[in-house]
Amino acid sequence: MKFAINFMLMSLIIEKTMQIRANNYMASIKPQKELDKYGKPFPLALDFSDIGDVSSDAEIEAFLLRAFAAGFFSVPSPLGPIIGIITSVFTEVVIYYRRQERKSSPLVNVKYLAQTIYELQEFFYNESNRIIDEFKRIIYDQTLINKLRNSLNYLNDCHGGMCYLCFVENYCPSDIKNETIKLLTNPTSQYRTELSKLVHNFISTSKSPLNNAEKSMRIFDYMIWKHHVLKQNNVNCNNTQSEQTKIYHMARYIILILTKSYTMVILANLEKYQNCIDRNDYPDARKWLYMTLKVMGDFYGDINSTLSAAQLAIDSSSRDIRPCDPKKHQRGVTYERLVHFIQADLWSGCFNDSQAFNCQSDFDINTVYSNPNDDERNVEYFAVDKGPTPFFIVIPFITKKYGKISDDENLKWSRYIFNCGSRVCYTDQKMMNNTVRKFSLQEVKTSSENFVVTGVRLRLVNKVFYIQIQEGKLNLTGIHVEPGTVRWKKIEVSNRTVTLYKEQRSVSIDDVILPSGYFVTGVKFTMWGHLRLHVFGMNASGKKISILHSILNDRDEIKLKNPDASELAPTEAQHYLQGVAGQSYVNFQASDFEKDASQTTVPYLDLQSVITKPPSPIGGVGIYYKGLDGYGGFIGLKLISLDLTEEIKQLEFSRLSNSIDNVLVNLSKALTNISQVQDEYLLNHLTCQRTPTISYISQEQIKDIGGTVELQCSVQYGQDYPVLWIKANKGGLDQLPLSTRTSLIIRDSRFALRYDTATSTYTLQIKDIQETDAGHYQCQVFVSLNSRISAEVELQVRRPPFISDNSTRSTVVSEGQPVTLECYAGGFPQPKISWRRENNAILPTGGSTYKGNVLKIPSVKKEDRGTYYCVAENGVGRGARRNINVEVEFSPVITAPRPRLGQALQYDMDLECHVEAYPPPAIIWLKDGQQLANNQHQRISHFATADEYTDTTIRIITIEKRQYGDYVCRAENKLGTDETKVELFETIIPVCPPACGQAYYGTGVLPVSSGPLVALILMIAAIFRNFNTRY
Repeated sequence: MKFAINFMLMSLIIEKTMQIRANNYMASIKPQKELDKYGKPFPLALDFSDIGDVSSDAEIEAFLLRAFAAGFFSVPSPLGPIIGIITSVFTEVVIYYRRQERKSSPLVNVKYLAQTIYELQEFFYNESNRIIDEFKRIIYDQTLINKLRNSLNYLNDCHGGMCYLCFVENYCPSDIKNETIKLLTNPTSQYRTELSKLVHNFISTSKSPLNNAEKSMRIFDYMIWKHHVLKQNNVNCNNTQSEQTKIYHMARYIILILTKSYTMVILANLEKYQNCIDRNDYPDARKWLYMTLKVMGDFYGDINSTLSAAQLAIDSSSRDIRPCDPKKHQRGVTYERLVHFIQADLWSGCFNDSQAFNCQSDFDINTVYSNPNDDERNVEYFAVDKGPTPFFIVIPFITKKYGKISDDENLKWSRYIFNCGSRVCYTDQKMMNNTVRKFSLQEVKTSSENFVVTGVRLRLVNKVFYIQIQEGKLNLTGIHVEPGTVRWKKIEVSNRTVTLYKEQRSVSIDDVILPSGYFVTGVKFTMWGHLRLHVFGMNASGKKISILHSILNDRDEIKLKNPDASELAPTEAQHYLQGVAGQSYVNFQASDFEKDASQTTVPYLDLQSVITKPPSPIGGVGIYYKGLDGYGGFIGLKLISLDLTEEIKQLEFSRLSNSIDNVLVNLSKALTNISQVQDEYLLNHLTCQRTPTISYISQEQIKDIGGTVELQCSVQYGQDYPVLWIKANKGGLDQLPLSTRTSLIIRDSRFALRYDTATSTYTLQIKDIQETDAGHYQCQVFVSLNSRISAEVELQVRRPPFISDNSTRSTVVSEGQPVTLECYAGGFPQPKISWRRENNAILPTGGSTYKGNVLKIPSVKKEDRGTYYCVAENGVGRGARRNINVEVEFSPVITAPRPRLGQALQYDMDLECHVEAYPPPAIIWLKDGQQLANNQHQRISHFATADEYTDTTIRIITIEKRQYGDYVCRAENKLGTDETKVELFETIIPVCPPACGQAYYGTGVLPVSSGPLVALILMIAAIFRNFNTRY
């Protein structure tokens, strides 16, 4: 930006100085002899002990060259420092030799200059071959990749070969040096041709379709196009680097090659210039002067084109890193699944059980085949058996089967007669001992402050699913991870889990992305409506952050169509991503009834490791679902790489030596002094002209996004001066030139400039206004280098509200303590803040809404826990909302849904308690003062339905007389203890459920469903026995 301003200033100075012949003007700058941190003189030593008489064209030209070089130091790194070094060195050499001053020691240490540029490759070189090899796998057009590889290698070989030896080491024969100089300075040589065509052939963005016309293909275009092709074919996976990261590294490598190559060309031009001066051939010296300036312009243009093309590619690239389907599905290695979650079973039509749901009675099923060796399936398959049963002998005649048909000789079958008919119902198998349905809510963080997450994976430990992280030590020099420190962090087993059940079994499809500049340092599962992710991070300065996305009520469910077991999907077909991050969720559910008898829980969980390679910090973690029609699919974790959209705009070479920084400071000081002297000179000789004035500037403008604005500036007596429109941030820093005189500088079709000669008015028009257009627009008239007249107008763009990072995200507090929730928002106009609770519940302050930035609860109660919505509105857009989770720690509160329960002898009975507490309490059952444990007489189960809710059940098995009485359920956490009693008494008639569920009596035996039916069968058997005896 500032480079463009300085370039225009140079044009102004040239225009004025050609009319001026100064006779008496002297300038003197003190010699600069500072030492570096090692006490040695700087390699690049500048000595302006005597500028001399500047009345000559040569001395004026020296001023212009110095001003031109100074402009480059305001260009963002690395372009500014690189071009600034090269241009400044070239400028001083030109000035030195034009004055024909011969000194014993050279003014410029060319070896140091080249070595400095050479050091830049340390930042990239080790990865360059790997990057190219990576692209070779991505880009299948071998003609394109081979041509690019050959071109880059050819250019790079010069710097590492004869070019470096001749110009830096001075270690090559004169004939070879002459040939090398000819190769570098001849615009038609192979080297210069390769260099000039590199950007045009492989980088410059082409709007032509990517088809068989090879000339229209460009590397970044092709990468994005091929990425979209892979995405359409569901194979944009198995990547250890995101597409955005690959583009970024490719841009860095190409910029390195361009920098080294143009450096050699500039050094060769300096050699030619010096040879001309030695021969007193000033016309040719002047030719090499302008040729070198042209090379510098080409260098700047090529790097700018590379960055622009890379920026366009990055803007449309993906940051996702996730695995593809494995070649072979292997349980415990590539996937795991929930066990005994929701399964189908055969029920009598006589009873309605509250635990059964989705019951269907139109199957006519009466036979169940099971495998006693399979403890995960209740049923192998169901069948409709129409066979007769004379004298209670079953003669099978199967007419229909549902499930996995098998000829396994171990299968057992049972045929049922229900006097009320049969039904197929689904039940939550939460009482099964080997059920797998728990997820750890324990936060998984890196081992120390300077470690970051580089990979993630899911693991099943002790029937609980955990997130495991790969971590590595962050080296802020270049923002990379030290490879030798990378490791998988050991899983820490925790009791902080959530148990899924029928009403709570959904997983949120989300991308949890940290703000720019933050790295992921931790992650965990959380249950709030859906199972979702909570991600933790920090930035380079150590500031910490946590992101927990809200759950929207209008999320769309991903419907699974007749899903079979996931591992049965054809391996030749890749599962494809389904759902939209932030808008979708998927339920764990039973598999299809006809295909699998609804015995398997789908989707499965993908256990494959998701890592970065080389190990790198990441900017987010996500949950995705992928599936195929007719199969259950998989839920998995993915990584989201750092956002490199800003990095590509300002590539940082942090490994430059400290001495280079000092050199730049010295150059800047010297050039600033020269500029001040020159400015004084120009002011002394331009006083005869009338000073321009700005007679009118538009007033403050307030516009909507997508609208149009016209900013007007009228300038009197400004015909001979540059008039610019500049966009400036507060304080006037980071100025962006938009126009000069009557021409636009900015390449944006939304901008237009008109000039009315009658009123000397410059009108800047901006169409399709965007948020980033807001700011201060200055109309500037440049009188001299350091003298300008300006007026400004502010453009304010109505911007939808956004919640600021300093707002409360979530809080944990003990009951009775005060709570302060803060919410701040930005936008224009200034948004107004209001508060409400989930489901419009009453706020602790009273009423369903509260207005203000701060919501205070003087003494929080457990009823106050939940989600609070901070809503920011300003009339622009839909407004913004942040969900703030308030978790209240409180002592246990126990309730018994049925305090008195009766059951007959030799039957089972379930005693239940509902425990409400946070943190989750320790729960025990007691009888007669003795704590009970799982054995053949009772079985205890706990089900955490949320962080603060737990259902606990004790099943008394085959009740005996001594087991009747009072049972005590007790819960305790750090805040207190509570208990309640449940009485079990004796009845004569069995109580259903659970007694009615005891309908299986073995294999090949006719089971029954009720006492009266038993009596009827026994009576019929007695009649037949008497009949056979008598007749």
